[in-house]
Amino acid sequence: MNKLFNWKPEAFTNETAPDRLPNYRPDFVGVSCEGVTDSDVDNIGRVNFWPEAGFDTKYFPYTNQENYLAPLVMVQFENLRPGTLVQVWCKVWADNIYHHRNDRAGSVNFEIMVN
Repeated sequence: MNKLFNWKPEAFTNETAPDRLPNYRPDFVGVSCEGVTDSDVDNIGRVNFWPEAGFDTKYFPYTNQENYLAPLVMVQFENLRPGTLVQVWCKVWADNIYHHRNDRAGSVNFEIMVN
């Protein structure tokens, strides 16, 4: 996530938490990754995150603090088929994050291939 000055994530309620976040916690900004096309969905395999719940909210808001370390979430694609290019769309999730595929708001797109 970019350093969004003075932005603080808003937690989902139990009723509004997205189904695609099985490890959702209100004190984390969730992360999900999925294939872009039907073929990508078939080939992406299992996706793991560390920490499982996403970005800890203790890193927010960013206010240009001295010695600030931006949070990281590692993503592992467990079963990618060798030689197959997969388009991936990863999103960050909080109740005040907007997603749109065309302007890439709240998300990142990339391609991955294992030799």
